[in-house]
Amino acid sequence: MDLDYSYEGYTGKYEVVNEVLNDTVIENSFNIAKEIYAWFVVSDGITDEYYRTISIGERSYHKVYNRNIKSMDDLLNYMKTVFSDEVIDSFIITNVFIEIDNDLYVSQHLFPIRAYGITETYIEKINDSKYIYSIKLSELSDDWITYTSNYIIKEYPYEYVDGRWVFTDFPSPLR
Repeated sequence: MDLDYSYEGYTGKYEVVNEVLNDTVIENSFNIAKEIYAWFVVSDGITDEYYRTISIGERSYHKVYNRNIKSMDDLLNYMKTVFSDEVIDSFIITNVFIEIDNDLYVSQHLFPIRAYGITETYIEKINDSKYIYSIKLSELSDDWITYTSNYIIKEYPYEYVDGRWVFTDFPSPLR
């Protein structure tokens, strides 16, 4: 038995960025990329329900119930709005997502992450086809509210590739 789930509003269409008009465009792309990254690292936010579960080997997979993504093709097309093909390949090889009988499944998992929060962002224009989006990740204290003095800087190249603006490298913003 399957969950009676409404895909109301589903179009299977995803817009690519083909022009950077201002920093907000890059910030919005980073937020989408960070969301997708979280789907692969902590399975957070991709499915609205954990209903149908299957096991393959040591892994359990849950059917994805998401109003925007129903299949592996949808997932790949959505990822292409913010990532280069090389970055997409590095995510897909993990087998966090699989497709069975035209249904998309996600493996619920949790990789160890340190408690950091994004406290500052910077955008540097390198040339007409490349920006660097940098974030300052500050370590959260034990209360998970305040920050310690420890931080790291991560850089995300945002480049014009094959007619679209994408991140060509995506180091973990979570650890």
